[in-house]
Amino acid sequence: FRSQVSNTGAGVVSTSGNGAITFESRKTNIQQGRTVSSVGGTIEFRAATDIAMGATDSVTNVPVVVDATGSAATGTIAFRAGGNIGLATLIAVGSVSVTADDGFTSDTVITGVPANGAGAITSVFNTNASAVRNIRGKAAGPETASVSLAAGSGIGTAASPLSTAIAGFSATNSTTGGLFVADVSALAVQAGGVVMKGADGPMVIRALNGSLTVDGAITAEEGAL
Repeated sequence: FRSQVSNTGAGVVSTSGNGAITFESRKTNIQQGRTVSSVGGTIEFRAATDIAMGATDSVTNVPVVVDATGSAATGTIAFRAGGNIGLATLIAVGSVSVTADDGFTSDTVITGVPANGAGAITSVFNTNASAVRNIRGKAAGPETASVSLAAGSGIGTAASPLSTAIAGFSATNSTTGGLFVADVSALAVQAGGVVMKGADGPMVIRALNGSLTVDGAITAEEGAL
């Protein structure tokens, strides 16, 4: 679609099997207000500007989710936006990638989007100790195997870090802002590492109930860890 893509009405979007689901707005944004789910398939959101998940379902008033697991122990999620991404809850066992400030380089469908360093990844849950995870695996396990985060102007905030239940992650931020991630258990910085290229970029990575393992390099031009 060239206009806004929205699922804030009465219906939900789901597949009964592991089929792929793609939401795409080639010129503007995506607004998600209801559940999107696949039983172990791939779910992809692609927007020229922003991706905005609502904090609560517009009908049931429970947290909004994108769920790629269902009854399966697989599933992947990919969010790409030329601007900002506001996350409610992403659920996948395989992998999750979230890219804000995406210039869609070499993309033949979404074109003319500048990567200008202005896109951030934030949580829509305004609390420093949210019981609702922004990214997680199945409730009874396993956790999400790998998570990749990329933005221009920050990943999480000091007041509302990204709340996760994942095995590990890598992250890149290109211009301003910091990195704030709080995981419910043990956490690994995976092989891709953490790269903070911009100014005023503090990094706060917390494993709340387990060890923090560093398997990749952590680099920053400015800021503190």
